Amino acid sequence: MIKTLLTALLLSSASLALAQDFNYKTYEWETRPAIHPLSPEEEKEGAVIIKDTRIIEYAMGEDARLYMAKTLHKIIRVNSDKAMEEYNKVYVPVTNQKILSVKARSIAKSGKIVEMDNNSMKELKNVGEYGNFKIFAIEGLEKGGEVEYMYTLLSSPKESGREVMQSDVKVKQATLEILSPRNVEVVTQSYNGFPQLDVQGKTKIILTAKAENIPALRDEEYATRKANLMKVDYKIASFTNMYGTTVDVSSWRVITERYNKVVFEEKPKEYNKVAKLLKNLKIERMNEEQKIKTIEQYIKNAITLRDGSGEEYISIEDILSNKFGNELGLIRLYQLCLKTAGVANYQVLVSSNRYEARFDEFFASFNNLQHFLLYFPKYHKYLSPANVEYRYGMAPYMFANNHSLVLNSAAVHYIDGADTTLNYIRKDVRLTFPAEMDYVEMNVAYAWNGHRAAGMRGAYHYQNEQGKEEFIKGNLSSGMEDAQIISKKLINEKMDHSAENQEFVLQSSLKAGSLMEKAGNDIIFNVGRVIGKQTELYQENERQQDIDMSHPIQYTYQISFAIPAGYTVKGMDDLVMDHYILEKKEKIAQFAANYTIHGQTVTILVKEFYTQAEYTKKNYDAFRKVINAAADFSKTVLVFERISNE
Repeated sequence: MIKTLLTALLLSSASLALAQDFNYKTYEWETRPAIHPLSPEEEKEGAVIIKDTRIIEYAMGEDARLYMAKTLHKIIRVNSDKAMEEYNKVYVPVTNQKILSVKARSIAKSGKIVEMDNNSMKELKNVGEYGNFKIFAIEGLEKGGEVEYMYTLLSSPKESGREVMQSDVKVKQATLEILSPRNVEVVTQSYNGFPQLDVQGKTKIILTAKAENIPALRDEEYATRKANLMKVDYKIASFTNMYGTTVDVSSWRVITERYNKVVFEEKPKEYNKVAKLLKNLKIERMNEEQKIKTIEQYIKNAITLRDGSGEEYISIEDILSNKFGNELGLIRLYQLCLKTAGVANYQVLVSSNRYEARFDEFFASFNNLQHFLLYFPKYHKYLSPANVEYRYGMAPYMFANNHSLVLNSAAVHYIDGADTTLNYIRKDVRLTFPAEMDYVEMNVAYAWNGHRAAGMRGAYHYQNEQGKEEFIKGNLSSGMEDAQIISKKLINEKMDHSAENQEFVLQSSLKAGSLMEKAGNDIIFNVGRVIGKQTELYQENERQQDIDMSHPIQYTYQISFAIPAGYTVKGMDDLVMDHYILEKKEKIAQFAANYTIHGQTVTILVKEFYTQAEYTKKNYDAFRKVINAAADFSKTVLVFERISNE
C-alpha cells in the first residue's frame, strides 16, 4: 500500500502508447490443443495447473517512453465440481493497465473446443484492495477438461514487482521470462526454492527460469504460508540515458531519498497546526517518553486510519481537520509532532508484514516496504502508527523478527521481538466445592501481558457494551460453557496501559456444574477444563513449512483446592506431564505439569513456553507433542472417592 501511494505521488503518469517491439505479438497458443496426460496421483487432485507462463517485457513506446507489457498464459485441468466452480471465470486486472489482447477457451475430454467471445467480458470496479477487473466466464467447461486463457496488459513501467509462482494446487510447469532493452538493467531474486533467473539474449536482455512439478502449498497451522510461497521479485536497478550516463534507480539510498521527500517534507502551515496541537496537549514540561506517549494517545484516539490516496489523506492540515488519514499521512503527522516537541532521537522505519513477505535486506526493492514504524534507539522501543491496539513499547508481532529500512539513514535495522518475560498469559484459579459436590466455585485471576495484552485490550476496547460482555464471558467460560459469572472486575483495561506493558487482568468469581459428574458414591472432577479450550494439532500429511508461533510466549496456570471432607482424591499422577524441544541442551519449548499436596491442599502448576517465534519443520513432531500436551491436559480428570465408614 505504501509503495503504491508513494509511486502515485512521485512518478509522473502518461497515457499508454503502444511500443513497437514487444515480443508478445509473436507468442501464441497451440492451434490444435489436446488434453494433457496426468499421472494417476494428479488425476485424483481437484485441479492441476498444467502450464503457467509469464512474460514481462520492457520496451520503448512511440512517445519515447518506457512501457511494460505482461503476458500471462495458463492451462488448468479441472477434475472436480469444486475446481470447475473455482476456475470457470477469468479475472483480468485493468487498474492503470490497458488490455492489448485476451482470449480463452475450454477443451473437453472429447477434444471439443469452445472459445470465449470477447464481447462477453464484464467489468468489476473497486474489488477491495485489488482495484478494477474485467471478468468473463468459460463456456463448455466439464470435469476432466481444461481451461486455457492468455492475455497481455500494457502499463507504465513497474520499478519493482513480484510474481508468485506457487499455488494451492500443483503446477506442472512454471516459466517466467523478463525482457528489457540493453540500456535498462532488470535484476531479480527468487525465493523459497524457485530457480534463479538466467541471463540470455543479444539485442535484448532476457532473464528466464523454469520449474517443473511445483507442489501445492497447503494451509498449515503455525505457518506463514503467503510468505513461504515460491516467488520472484524483480526491479529496474538502473538505466543508461541517451548521454551514456547510468542512473541508479532502486538502491536503498535512492529509495530512501524518494521516501524522504514525502515523509519529512516540511510545510509552514503544517508546522503551525502541529505547534498549536502540542500547545493544547501541554507537553512543554514532560520528559521525552511522556511526550511520545501523549502524542500517540492523542493521534490514536482522535485520528482514524483509512485506506485512500490523494492530498486529503497525507496533508497534515487535512488530517487534523478531517480526523482521518492513510498510513503515509499518519507517519508524516507523527514525525512532525515528535520533531516539533523536541524528541530528538527517533528513526522512521519501513518494513514488511512477515506473514506476507520477509524483508530481504540484500535486495533493495519497494516490494517489501509495506508499513511504517517509529523506533526510539535510546529506549529501544517502537511505535506503530497503523496498529491501534499497540502502544509505545513492543513492535507488533507481524513486524518483529524481521528487517526494516531506516529512512533517516538508508541503513537496515533488525526488529527484534519481546521475550517470554514480557509476553505471557497467567491464570490463577482457586476452587471450592459445596457439600452437595454438584458444582465448582472458582475465583479466577486471568492476566495477559505483552502481545497478548495488546490484542486482548483491543478486542475488548473496540466493542459495544454487548460485545464487551461477550468478551468477558467467552474468556471466563472457555472449556465450561455452562459457567455462571457471579462477579467480575477488569484491571488495566485501558489502551494506554499497553505503553507501560502492564498486565491486563480479568478477576472473577464463577461456578460451573459441568466440571462435576457423579459416578455412584464417587465424583469425577474434570480439572483439566479449568485451563480452557486448547489447540490440538493433527498430522495427516508430512509437514511442508517451518513453524511460526507469532511471538515467544509463556503460559502459567496455577490451580489450587482443598480435598473435600469425606473424600480422597485419585488420578493425580495423570496430571504429571513433560514434553519439550531440546536444542543445544536447552529447552526452547516445553509443556510441563505437576502437583503438590500439603495436608488437604492440592496445588497444580502448569507451565508452557516457546522461547522462539520460529522453529524449523524438523522440530515439528516434538513441537506437535508440546502443543498437544496442553490439549491432553485439558481432558484430564480426577476422581473424588467417598471414604467408607465401615
